[in-house]
Formats: sequence, structure tokens, C-alpha cells
Amino acid sequence: GYQRELTFRHKDGSFSAFGKRDATGSTWLTAFVLKVFLRAKSFIFVDTTVIGDMVTWLRAAQDPDGSFKKIGMVHHQEMMGGVAASSASMKSENGGTKGSASLCAFVLGALLEVPNLASDAATLAVVEKASAYIDQELYTLYTYSMSPTAKEVYMLAQRAYVAARRVEKGLGEQAQTALAASRKSLAAAAQHSGVGSSALKFWGAPASSAQGKVAAGGLVQPGAPRMMMFRRRPSTSDVETT
Repeated sequence: GYQRELTFRHKDGSFSAFGKRDATGSTWLTAFVLKVFLRAKSFIFVDTTVIGDMVTWLRAAQDPDGSFKKIGMVHHQEMMGGVAASSASMKSENGGTKGSASLCAFVLGALLEVPNLASDAATLAVVEKASAYIDQELYTLYTYSMSPTAKEVYMLAQRAYVAARRVEKGLGEQAQTALAASRKSLAAAAQHSGVGSSALKFWGAPASSAQGKVAAGGLVQPGAPRMMMFRRRPSTSDVETT
């Protein structure tokens, strides 16, 4: 539970798979824990200092372009869904490894859960910079991807989610534009899937393309077996994307 999770906390407020036995906290895991703790606050006691330290650590991990550095590692990559498949290896402007746009969207989604965000100037500035970065990525996708690949469909779905959360928070007209554009692209992907309207279908992330029947637009039709005796099941990325 909550108390056990705190044993994986570093002195700087970040979290990692093995806690203080790891050299540093993990960007993805810290954002994951932040989101879970903020949602759990409605049911259990969560120390506000723990929340604040995570937010401060994530703010410091942001690069000048709005993305977030990929710090630490996640041993069970399947937990990361499509973020793992979209990881990058470029150098960060502030040193270390530059995280992918998908990692940026994941961290942004966690920061958007922070209560009273409008009155938290430091966090709001980080959110706005990350949002601008995501908006640019979205613009590139829906401008140049008329028939998105499975990977691009995941990216569109992820960015549509953070855009919807920004709209809920009342954070700018650009979020409305990004949300409308991503919905249009996702709808177009479904229309050009080639899968019958009565068939079971879902949007597949990159890992699905090698295991199932991937139609144009990134839609996957279940049924293609992983092995001869097993029926194909959707991956965590498939579920997250859908």
C-alpha cells in the first residue's frame, strides 16, 4: 500500500524501482506515483510534502524545449505501455538523456492532476511549456500523417488525452484546437481501417504490429495467434491506446 510505496522514495522526492538502492529516481515512475497518489488522496491520507517533492523533482527534469529528461530506468517495461516503445536516446540540453514526446505527455498528464494548478505559478509554467511542446508534436502528426501508423495512433491518442485534461482545467484555446485535430485524425484512422463495423477492433500500439493483423491507420483485429495454441490478446499498449 501507501506506506510500502514510500520505501521506494529517494531523499530528493523521486521514486525508483529499488528505491535508494538505485543511483537515481526515475522520471516515468515518479510521474506514475504522483498521479496515483493524487488520485488516492480522496480515499487515504497522502502526505502533501511527498506530493510537493515529486512535483519539484519533475519540474527540475524539464528541458528548455518543454520535454523532460529520461532519468533512471523502469525494469518492467510493459508497465510503460506505449511510452516504452516511443523512448528516445537523444542527448538532453541540460545533460543526460532526452526523453521522448510520449514521456513528456505522460509527465504532463501527471502534473495536470495537481490541485489548484492555476495558483501554482511554478508548476503552471512547466505545464504550459510542456503543453506547447506537445501541441507542436500534435501539429506535426496531424499535418503530415494522413494515414497514421500504429505508433502514430498511440501518440495521437496520448496527446488527445492530455489536451482533454487541459481543456477541463481551462488551460488555453490551443488545447481545444489540439483536441479537435487529434480527434479528427483518430476518426480518420478508424474510417480507413478496413475492419468491418461489426468486428471487434481496437487501436493498436507499436508492439501489436508484429503480433496481430494491423490494418491501415493502426487498427488491429484480434484473432491472429501469438503461437498456434494461443489466441492473440491485446497488449498493455493496445489497452492504453484505445
